[in-house]
Amino acid sequence: MSITPLPSIPSRSDPATFSAKADAFLGALPTFATEANALEANVNAMEANVTAKDATAAAAAATASAASALALAAANYKGEWSAQSGAATIPYCVSHLGRFWQLSTNLANVAAKTPGADAEWLQIEKDYSAENSTEIVQYPIPAIPTSGYMLKAAADGSPATATNTDTDVADAVTKKHTKNTDTGTTATSWKINSGGNEADLQTTGLTADRDYKFPDIDTMLVGAAATAQNNFEIIEYTAA
Repeated sequence: MSITPLPSIPSRSDPATFSAKADAFLGALPTFATEANALEANVNAMEANVTAKDATAAAAAATASAASALALAAANYKGEWSAQSGAATIPYCVSHLGRFWQLSTNLANVAAKTPGADAEWLQIEKDYSAENSTEIVQYPIPAIPTSGYMLKAAADGSPATATNTDTDVADAVTKKHTKNTDTGTTATSWKINSGGNEADLQTTGLTADRDYKFPDIDTMLVGAAATAQNNFEIIEYTAA
C-alpha cells in the first residue's frame, strides 16, 4: 500500500508561510503514522509468508532427497545383513535389527562391519513391516538336531548351535553325570568310601526284590553279633 505524501516542510527562512505550513505538516502526521503502521503489518505478513514457503520448499527438498535415497536403497537391497558375505560394492543396502542400512564405502568383507555399530553403515529407515510399527528382531536358529543340544552366541550375537569343541560346552561335558558310572557303583552294588575301607551294599544273589528299612533310632545295624536288651553281647556258636 502507498503512504500519502506529507505537505511542504515549514522553514524559518520564510516567516510569512511558516505558521500555515507548520499547521498543515503537523496535521498530516497522524495519517502518516496510521499508513506507516499498516505498511509495516503488510511487510511482516509477507515476510512470514516467504519464510513459510521457504520452509515448505526445504521440507519438500528433504523429502525428495530421502525418497531418492530410499529408492536407491530399494534398488540395491541385498537382504538381511547376517546372510551376506564377501566383498560389498556401493550402492549396497541391507536390513538388520529392524532397520534398513546403506553402505557408504566399499568393503572387502561385508560381514566384518556391523550395521548400527560401524560407521560404514548409514541408517536409511525403520522397517515398518512389523505389526503396529513395532520392531521385531528375529534371529535365525539353526535346525534343531535329533539329540539334545546347547546354544552359544554367534559373532553377530545371534544364537547358534554349540558343539563339544566349544570351551564352555567341553567343560560341561567333562563334568556331566552318566548313570551307573560312578566309581564302585554299578547296577548291582553301591559302595561307600570306595577308595578306602569300604562298605559294600550288593544285590547279587537276591531272588526277588527286597526292602530294607532303617530303624527309627540311633543304633548299629545287626551283623555277626547282636546286642541283647541288657546290652550284653550274644555270640552265636555252631555245634560241632
